[in-house]
Amino acid sequence: MKKIEWDESVSLGHPRLDEHRKYFIHLLNKMEQHQDDLVSSEAVSQLIYQMREFATYYFSLEEEYLEKAEFDRLESHKNQHRKFKEKTAGFCIDIMNHKASTPKEIYTHLLEWFVDHVLDLDSQIKPYLQKKTDLHVKV
Repeated sequence: MKKIEWDESVSLGHPRLDEHRKYFIHLLNKMEQHQDDLVSSEAVSQLIYQMREFATYYFSLEEEYLEKAEFDRLESHKNQHRKFKEKTAGFCIDIMNHKASTPKEIYTHLLEWFVDHVLDLDSQIKPYLQKKTDLHVKV
């Protein structure tokens, strides 16, 4: 598969959030490189750990900005984030149980999340973030 590159279609127009989104693309591309590795691979374990840590921090940050921006579908958005974190936790369990298909499943899930959530659903939040110029939330 072709490496995913950052471009303005991924941008929320918010420098802090965009830096984190770039990191997600970095993790996604790294997982693509390791999707055929053995489930016991150190790289796979590290990547799923990094993804879990990223999701916990980034989703909290994004949700805080969206609350300040009065995003009208915040609860639904939070629910999507919760499902992603649950799925990621499930991958951690699968890795511990040496489920052979896990690395490819992780990559497939991350790619689907990128297309369905990052590129599609997050397009709904961009106008909310752009209309609020005073979104300086400290985390």
